Amino acid sequence: MTTSYDKITTQTAGSIKPTGSIYFVRDTELRGFAIKVTAKGQASFVVDLRIKNGGTIRYTIGGVDHILVKEARIKAHEMIALAKRGIDPRYQQPHK
Repeated sequence: MTTSYDKITTQTAGSIKPTGSIYFVRDTELRGFAIKVTAKGQASFVVDLRIKNGGTIRYTIGGVDHILVKEARIKAHEMIALAKRGIDPRYQQPHK
């Protein structure tokens, strides 16, 4: 598993290629935000979180073909903020 670091942009998400192994493209501006690429080239936005007084989790935000980079970055920001307050964002109810 390899990891590269870059600011994740629409161009970054569009240039994903299969390599035969799982790898990550980690964002240089938002710590924890990344694109996970499977061996076959399926790519998803993910966020790695450390929940205050809890454990660490990796949450999949959505596929790069289904959600815009800007939207994924906003969602990652929200989830990181919750985790820093000790709230597990997987169990938060969406706002209506």
